[in-house]
Amino acid sequence: MSQEELVVYKRMPVWQHDTVPGGFLKRHNTKEGTWAQLKILRGSLQFALMDEHGNVTAEATYDTEHQPPRIEPQAWHQIVSMSPDIQCQLDFLCRPADYFTKKYDMTATHSEVVEAAEQVPVGRALDIGCGGGRNALFLARRGFAVDAWDWNGGSLANLQHIADAEGLKDIRLAEVDLNQVESLEFDGPYQFILSTVVLMFLHPAVIAPLMTRMQQETAPGGYNLIVSAMDSDDYPCRVPFPFRFQSGGLKAFYADAGWEVLKYNENPGKLHRTDENGNRIEMRFATLLARKPD
Repeated sequence: MSQEELVVYKRMPVWQHDTVPGGFLKRHNTKEGTWAQLKILRGSLQFALMDEHGNVTAEATYDTEHQPPRIEPQAWHQIVSMSPDIQCQLDFLCRPADYFTKKYDMTATHSEVVEAAEQVPVGRALDIGCGGGRNALFLARRGFAVDAWDWNGGSLANLQHIADAEGLKDIRLAEVDLNQVESLEFDGPYQFILSTVVLMFLHPAVIAPLMTRMQQETAPGGYNLIVSAMDSDDYPCRVPFPFRFQSGGLKAFYADAGWEVLKYNENPGKLHRTDENGNRIEMRFATLLARKPD
């Protein structure tokens, strides 16, 4: 992965010889999805890369003119020795999609949102059922002006706190009851309306009216993304959600309205919720990305 594709999510204070944490002087590794970059500001240090068994695979001395290499995720390494005048600083980096997950310990941005953002032009977005804001924050950081709706005022307050801390000015939050679809105040048109793992919590009677409003409030050439639970013979839904899509239902709703269905599948997936044995609950999810005619 190239340097410009990674972002710094945590920067440690400047360390001196007597303040370098002891754990960095022992063999250790970075977490999955985490890169590490040590910058030497003064002095020098000896640095070793190792395999999982502790065998040294590379070792060199670095200084201000010859900086240490970037450490890949889960790579084993350690600082072997340091000069008395050492000053250094460590950055932790991640993929842009993982920024808020790493920095604020949030649930990861939904993979379908990350994928869709690669083809949806930056513009106005509406996140219906935003929860803690994992998708809304990701889109705002990419330059979208995001309206984010949820019923949970506490989640919205935390989302606002993070947005303020990150200087994200183009996020507008609203506490709404999605089951009261006739009272929802859309402020379209939007280039992108998304709802991931939300519709199954709503009353069945509001699903069609809500999706119709989503279509109406989307700008010509704009996109809708929906991910929601299904009930199928091979993966019967074991969670008593009020609503579950049947096979082909979501795709037909958009195709019949004249939308271009760019992606549709009914693949198995896992909830973050676990069963009585501690295993994540598996079921099929209807996943759709569709584009409105120009």
